[in-house]
Amino acid sequence: MRWLTDRPYLISIFILIAVMVWMFAPKPEEEDTEQTVATARALQKVQVRQLETSQTELTLDFTGRTRPLQEAQIAAEVGGQIMTIGAERGSRVEAGDVIASLDPGTLVEQLESAKADYDVARADYTAKTKLAQQGLNSSIVQAQAGATMSSAQARVAELERTLGKLDVRAPFAGVLADRRIEQGDFVDKGHTVADLLNLDTLVVEGNVPETLISQLNVGSEASIALIGGDTRTGNVRYISPIADQQTRMFSVEIEVDNSDGAMPAGMTAEVSVPLGAVSAYKLSPALLTLSANGDILIAGVSDQDTVELYPVNIVRAEADGLWLSGIPDDARIITLGQGFVHEGDTVEPFDEATPTDTANN
Repeated sequence: MRWLTDRPYLISIFILIAVMVWMFAPKPEEEDTEQTVATARALQKVQVRQLETSQTELTLDFTGRTRPLQEAQIAAEVGGQIMTIGAERGSRVEAGDVIASLDPGTLVEQLESAKADYDVARADYTAKTKLAQQGLNSSIVQAQAGATMSSAQARVAELERTLGKLDVRAPFAGVLADRRIEQGDFVDKGHTVADLLNLDTLVVEGNVPETLISQLNVGSEASIALIGGDTRTGNVRYISPIADQQTRMFSVEIEVDNSDGAMPAGMTAEVSVPLGAVSAYKLSPALLTLSANGDILIAGVSDQDTVELYPVNIVRAEADGLWLSGIPDDARIITLGQGFVHEGDTVEPFDEATPTDTANN
């Protein structure tokens, strides 16, 4: 020790060497940084729900508007004065019922006169035909008599048709939505007398996007729900063969029985067309995330307790959740803590039915 005491510079050298060894020696904390982070992630607790295979009805839903199967503006075929009214606004009429009648004026007298002229012309033609057969008359005279008789006959037919047009009749059974004339009014030929609607059958018109139109077929059954709460069942009767150039939507028509007259025309209707059953799960939209490409994803835990992301499709939306397809059968979906993990992370899952206070949220 005296030897060392006499040489104090050696003590300084030993201390310097020890400090350098400590400074440059590998640090366990630095070597294991990545491992420590991974361990921390592996310890992340997430709440999961074990899904069970379920089926739901896939539907194609769109909004439409009801309209009558038939509607017509009934016009006067001849001009004249309205003499009588046969139906009131809002009343039901059958096909052929008289809605209004026009004053015949002198048409009846003209018809009687025309019939008399026809009788004379026919008698003259008969007589001249007999004379021609006996060689007492020329064929030209006979032909002239025949032409006169045909003209008189045509006149009778024309007047009879005109008299028949004085009665404005319903072309089909329906409801008189509006009557535009009153007794005593003068109308011209072509003047609209009334609006007639056939409400026994309604048509719901709507538009379907081009991405979904291939799933519809003529004859498919559809459920109709009106704003007021009334529901009916109908069938697809028409699918437009061409899309609207602006909206890229296809016009679709659903035919609905309305023989009880309870459904008015012009109402907004929600249409739902069943497309068949699919495997789907009802979950909260809060569990969904979006990928950088805009895909809808949901996080789950594999059998090896690693985080997996499943792309899903929204089958149907309801007030209390979304029906999603694309999730593997019997998957474990993360319902709490998904915001703290990434795809591929190893986690410590616990069932959401088991109360716990250990989750990091």
